[in-house]
Amino acid sequence: VKNQFLHAFSAEKITGTLTCDGKVFWIIIHDREQNAFYAYKIYNDVLDPDPVVSFVGQPPGNGHQKITYILRHMKQSPDGTKIIMSDGDRGAELFRFNRKTGQVTDPISLPTPNAPANPTPYPVMYGMSFSPNSKVLYIFGESTRSKIYRLYQYDVSVHRREYIIASQYT
Repeated sequence: VKNQFLHAFSAEKITGTLTCDGKVFWIIIHDREQNAFYAYKIYNDVLDPDPVVSFVGQPPGNGHQKITYILRHMKQSPDGTKIIMSDGDRGAELFRFNRKTGQVTDPISLPTPNAPANPTPYPVMYGMSFSPNSKVLYIFGESTRSKIYRLYQYDVSVHRREYIIASQYT
């Protein structure tokens, strides 16, 4: 599938994974105007034009927050069951992804670690990736004010906010 138009208001966020049977591919994008994920199926080299839409997670902010929300990363875990998305200056959000239905669910907000109450310029969580077994999440964060760069590690084997935040390791 080449040069197929997907969505007019997509952010710089795209990821993909195989379905449970490994025969169909999901392409997941995020809207820049609302908290919507669009999961498109590709099978037999044909793009299904009707995406599975999931309205979940934090909506974009205004002004600077909206700009940093549109930019940044979105990444799928190697097993395809999790999505991590940078939420601009507000940290990151972890979601579950159903490889059978294409639904994105169960958002968990991960705040920017050690961020001052009113940071200027803003600290951001930018680069992100999962371990090969999909149980550990790595997020690269920076504070543009202090020029401190850190790699944060989280145990995401249990999909519970308190557990994940308590597991943070720098």
